[in-house]
Amino acid sequence: MSKSNGWITVIHNSYDDIKSAPGTYDNTDWIDKQKNRVQNFEKEKEISISRNIFLINFVNKMKADKVRIVDYGGGFGLSYLPLVSKTDKKIEYHIVEVPGVSTAASKMYADNKDIFFYSSLLDLNNLDFDIAYVRTSLQYAADWKWVLESLADLSPKNIILADASIGDIETFLTFQSWGSEKIPYWFINEKDLVETLISKNYKVTKKEIARDITKDASWETQRAYPAEYRIDSLVNIIFSRG
Repeated sequence: MSKSNGWITVIHNSYDDIKSAPGTYDNTDWIDKQKNRVQNFEKEKEISISRNIFLINFVNKMKADKVRIVDYGGGFGLSYLPLVSKTDKKIEYHIVEVPGVSTAASKMYADNKDIFFYSSLLDLNNLDFDIAYVRTSLQYAADWKWVLESLADLSPKNIILADASIGDIETFLTFQSWGSEKIPYWFINEKDLVETLISKNYKVTKKEIARDITKDASWETQRAYPAEYRIDSLVNIIFSRG
C-alpha cells in the first residue's frame, strides 16, 4: 500500500492558519524509505534520470568542467545520483535538508567527498554556486518566498525549479498525506514567484511544461479544488542572474 495518499481538500492562506503541529518528512518511516532507495538505486536509476533530466541536460550543456550545485530539499541525493551517472563533469553537490534527513544522509555518504549536507541555507554563504536546484521541495517550505530570496542571496549563476507546483492561481496552503503525516504543501502563484526572483536581479531564461497532471491519478484529489486554485501541469523554469 502506498504511503502517499494525495491532498486534503482544505485551503489556508498561511502557516498561521494551521492550529495543530504540522507533519513533516523528517520522520523515521520516510528516512528509512530514502535509505532503501539509495541502497537499491540501480533498480530505479532510469526513472530517477527521467525525473531529473531537466537538470542533467542543463549541466551537460554547460562549458565548465566542474559544476557546483546547491540542492534545496535534495533528500538523500536522489537527484545527485542520476546526475553523476549521466555526466562526465566533476560535480560538487550541496544538499540543504531538515536536520534528521541531513544527519542520516551525511552518514550514508561519509566516504563520498563530492556531496555535502546542511540543515540550513545560512550555512552556505561562503560558497559560489553555478546552480541552485529545487525539485518538488519549494512547496514544503514554511516560507517559500524566503527560501527563494535566500537562494538568490547566494548568487548562483542559475536557479532551476523543476516540477514546480505553480500557475495562474491564488497562492494557497493545503496538506499532503503521507502515511500518518499531514504535511503542509503550497500551490504558488507563478507571477509572485517570478517577481520574487526578478527583484533579486534574475530573469527567466527557459520555461516548459514538466508534466501534464490532468490525467495523473495521483493528483486526482487536486481536481476537487475550486477553479481559481487549480493547476493543470507542473512547470520547469530556469532563472539566470541578470
